Amino acid sequence: MSLKLSRNAAFFPTVVRGLMSDFAVLIAILSMVLLDFLVGIHTPKLNVPQKFAPTNPTRKWLISPFGHNPWWTTIAALIP
Repeated sequence: MSLKLSRNAAFFPTVVRGLMSDFAVLIAILSMVLLDFLVGIHTPKLNVPQKFAPTNPTRKWLISPFGHNPWWTTIAALIP
């Protein structure tokens, strides 16, 4: 039985079923993380860099939405 469908089940009082249904995604994520930790099987994890920076060192934080095009090309694109 999925946690989302537990809202209509007869196992718990209505308040408990409502809370389980409202927090079903959080309960599922936390239970799977706990299971992964307790079982000890190697699962691939996301490698996060130590510092928060752009992936390309030559690129700036803010990128021009026009790219290499001049600013007036936006106005020219509205004409056709």
